[in-house]
Amino acid sequence: MSAAPKPPAPNQLWEPQEFLAKARLLSSKLKSHNDAASDLLTRGCKLQEHLNAVSELNHTLKRHSSVPFLGVTRDSVVQDLHQERIVLRALRQENDELLETVQENGDAVQYIVHKYRQHSKRLCDLRNQDTACSYLLDQHYEVKLKVHEDKLTTMLYVAQQAMSKDDKAAEHRTNVLRNLQNQNVALRSVLKIALTSPSSPAHLPDKEALSSSVRL
Repeated sequence: MSAAPKPPAPNQLWEPQEFLAKARLLSSKLKSHNDAASDLLTRGCKLQEHLNAVSELNHTLKRHSSVPFLGVTRDSVVQDLHQERIVLRALRQENDELLETVQENGDAVQYIVHKYRQHSKRLCDLRNQDTACSYLLDQHYEVKLKVHEDKLTTMLYVAQQAMSKDDKAAEHRTNVLRNLQNQNVALRSVLKIALTSPSSPAHLPDKEALSSSVRL
């Protein structure tokens, strides 16, 4: 841009070149101001559009930032969800601790049940052994009792046989003595021996002595 011409002195007329230069300068300034005004107007329109868009966005966010059926804002819902997440995390940790405790107690209970089953099995085995021993003892005693019973039966039979033989022998001896007495009486009757003679029955040996002599 050319340098601005000096203003004319008072009561001094401008030359045509100076007037044209002054006119060009004014026209250039007007054009520059017009361009600046157009630029400002364009920026103002864009800024207004931006403000309108921001306002509409704020209105939309405000409209969508609440839960209609709860009547609360989204921020409060987010805060409540955050609190619930913290509570859920604490509950999960507590649940893990409880599960670990239950696992330890479950192992202890399983160990106790295992020992109980071992002792129960041992007691059952001992009971079965006692039953088997009692059965074997009963069988042994029964066999021994049977043997003694057989022995007693045999001894009783032998004693009965001996008593029968003794009875027969005694009866035989009695018959022999009776025959001897009858023969003696018959002989005395035939020989007419007095009963008071030395050979009388008073001087005769008794039955036991006679039986012993006969037995010999």
